[in-house]
Amino acid sequence: NSLHIRMTYKNIDFAEKNIKDHEFENCTFEDCHFVKANLTAVAFMDCKFKNCDFVIPILVNTGIKSCDFYGCKFMGVDFSDCSNFFFSPSFQDCMINSCGFEGNKMSKTEFYYCKIRETTFINCDLSESRFDNSEFQRTNFQNCQLQKSDFTDALGYTINPFINKLKGARFSLPEAQSFLYFLDIEVE
Repeated sequence: NSLHIRMTYKNIDFAEKNIKDHEFENCTFEDCHFVKANLTAVAFMDCKFKNCDFVIPILVNTGIKSCDFYGCKFMGVDFSDCSNFFFSPSFQDCMINSCGFEGNKMSKTEFYYCKIRETTFINCDLSESRFDNSEFQRTNFQNCQLQKSDFTDALGYTINPFINKLKGARFSLPEAQSFLYFLDIEVE
């Protein structure tokens, strides 16, 4: 059966498994491993993921609609292959490392207490998103819509104000001083 409703999966190793074309609705995944799992055309709707590992999964046309990720680790995940029609994740206390978001429509996305490392956001709609207490390191924002996004409690971000749309976005000092780098000036 490819339809799964209100199921709980604990300590399941989906590593290198082919579970494409399945639908998961209102399901909970705890301590599961999705290492190189083939999730092509899988639909996750209103699901919760707790302490799960995602390492280089295949996400071609994967739907992630209204899904919450808590304490999860993402390594080498290419979210740009996901279905934009069904893409509305939220992340709390997650490690997002060497991942790619390109062309994702993810306005109002929540990144709470996340560590975002060596990740790219290219041509993404992140308007009205929140990055509360999240830490960035070598993360690139390029041609993103960041209007009304909130970075006031975020650390370590470097955002080029000339190639991203920032109208109404919120930042705080001293982190906002990173904008000076792009002005090619010296402040003493």
